[in-house]
Amino acid sequence: MELSKAGEVARFLNFSEKTDLLGAFAVKPALFLTGLSIYRKLDRFLPLLFKMIPFKIISFITVVLFSMSAFPPQASAFERSEWNVRCWNSKEKLWEDCGLEKMTVVESDTGTKITNTSGIHKHAHLVFPAELKGDFTFTIELQGGYELGFLNRGGKDEMLYVELPEGEQKKFDVYTLSREGTRFSIARNGRVVSLVHHRFDYGEDFLITLAIKDGESAELRSFSLSPVVQN
Repeated sequence: MELSKAGEVARFLNFSEKTDLLGAFAVKPALFLTGLSIYRKLDRFLPLLFKMIPFKIISFITVVLFSMSAFPPQASAFERSEWNVRCWNSKEKLWEDCGLEKMTVVESDTGTKITNTSGIHKHAHLVFPAELKGDFTFTIELQGGYELGFLNRGGKDEMLYVELPEGEQKKFDVYTLSREGTRFSIARNGRVVSLVHHRFDYGEDFLITLAIKDGESAELRSFSLSPVVQN
């Protein structure tokens, strides 16, 4: 046995290397031998453990990164039951419910692509008909489309909206539609934009709409509706 190791084992058992080393053999031989056995095992195992840990960490990170690249995160689900389509009734002069089947909905890795295949009028409205009481914030990430805003719930041709980028300017943008008290606003990527007022009656009920031209598409990546938190 090397004296230095014996001394370390003695200190492990709370003995002084100079004064109590012999006492360790005499007074606590079984305990000393047990401690020595543990020390030898640790002395051999710890270097191997420290060599293995970095390799395991690197392997784990590699597997995670590969999984992220091979299986990109899925976009938020587009719940068909939460949306509807309104088409123009030229006789009644109203935007009437005509069912989501008037548009073609296709899921992709980047979001949900909605194409206006109704063939009715120059555009149709993809509407979010949830009842909007009090203050609220509706956030939607999308690209494409024609107009985004608030449409009269009763079907009147009354709307408060923003025009959406077309052509090469199309890209995913985050829009926030909100009402606080009597104030309506729409922000694009955090910046409030000017609204187009088309006979909109602030005193009547409304719903959120995304207008899409006939034969064209919009792609939704995510959306959410939440009340405004009062300070």
